[in-house]
Amino acid sequence: MILYLSLTFFGSAMANPDIQHFSSEAIRLMRRHGCPPTPHNYAIWYEYARQTNPGLTQELDKLLSHEATIDEATGDYLYFRHLAPAAPEQGEPQQARALLTDILRAIGDFSNDTASYHEEIDAHIASLQAQSGGELGALVETILASARGLRTSGDSLNQSLQEAQAEIESLRKSLQDATHEAQRDFLTGLFNRKAFDRMMDEMTSLAAKEQVPFSLLMIDVDHFKRFNDKHGHPIGDEVLKMVARLLKDTVKGTDIVTRFGGEEFAVILPNTPLKGAQVVAENIRINISRKELRHREQGVSYGNVTVSIGLAAFDSADNVPLLIKRADDALYEAKRGGRNRVSTSGVATAA
Repeated sequence: MILYLSLTFFGSAMANPDIQHFSSEAIRLMRRHGCPPTPHNYAIWYEYARQTNPGLTQELDKLLSHEATIDEATGDYLYFRHLAPAAPEQGEPQQARALLTDILRAIGDFSNDTASYHEEIDAHIASLQAQSGGELGALVETILASARGLRTSGDSLNQSLQEAQAEIESLRKSLQDATHEAQRDFLTGLFNRKAFDRMMDEMTSLAAKEQVPFSLLMIDVDHFKRFNDKHGHPIGDEVLKMVARLLKDTVKGTDIVTRFGGEEFAVILPNTPLKGAQVVAENIRINISRKELRHREQGVSYGNVTVSIGLAAFDSADNVPLLIKRADDALYEAKRGGRNRVSTSGVATAA
């Protein structure tokens, strides 16, 4: 299932926006031809509904003309013959997640239809049982046996469908987790540089279009190399994790804290003009400078950690590289001014 959804289905989603229609049609065709709702069967019927894979369409039509059963083994064969080799290598997680949601919705609709169908059969069985005597008794008993068999087959189909639905739901969760991990820094748990670049693109575009303010803080741990060399890399890692925690604790919910690289962090402040950003930056500086790093088990103190902060508020002339450069220039101005201070783009502010 993972192979098809992450490869073939993504190609389908990109090729045709009407995913819900083809998802529902695939379910209908599986039901019509009595196919078990396995992931690979779903895949081949989805592509059959789209009519964009001539080889698959031709071979499936041939099998149907000979009234062949499209069982799980046949579905696997058709899938690997016609779909897997031609599948694209990767897709955007967000679109893949949307596709999974559509598939689950289609399966849910089918499950609801099946449940109603079962209720109808049960009602007819009950009615037939009440009329099982008399001259038509033998015929009624025959019909009852067929109806019960059909009901049992429906139960089996529903069970298979529920298993497939659970597998798809698991895949969606795995995809969500993988997407989350891909955007996070392994040490601090903050958003990583890749996520920062993406969010900066979104923020600058929004700010330019809607004329809403936002600001950027570039933050560097003071004398980190010296600290690292003196106490060792494990303690240096603890410093970075402590700074990350304090950053998250200091900013508000909509602010975005990222690890820019090494001992440098970046904070994106949506809907925050220059003066508001200066208040946030100063709060960050003070909160970090007051925190003592201690070894919990040994009770050893490694002293206090300080940071220097560069601040730049978005300007209509900015693009992403320019805004980052202005904040970065302000950061180095803070370092040249003595560290443990905030410097705003073009104007240094003493601690």
